[in-house]
Amino acid sequence: MEEEVKVLLSAGIECEKEKTVGTVGGLRLAWYKLRQRLEDWSDLLYCWWYRNEPATPFDEFMEEENKRRGIEHV
Repeated sequence: MEEEVKVLLSAGIECEKEKTVGTVGGLRLAWYKLRQRLEDWSDLLYCWWYRNEPATPFDEFMEEENKRRGIEHV
C-alpha cells in the first residue's frame, strides 16, 4: 500500500510523508528523483555563480573610473 499520508504538524504546516520504499524498483525511482534534484540544484548554483561573477575586479573598475574622471591616488 503506497498511499501518501498527510500529516498536520503543530506549526500548522502540511507535509506529505511517503511510506518506506520496499522494492528495488522503488529504490531505483527514489535514486533517480534524488539525482534529478541534485542536478537541478547544481544547474541553479552554476547559473547563480556565473551571473553574479563580476566581469572585472572592483579595484580595476575603480581605477579606470578614477582615471576617466581625472582623479588620482584616492
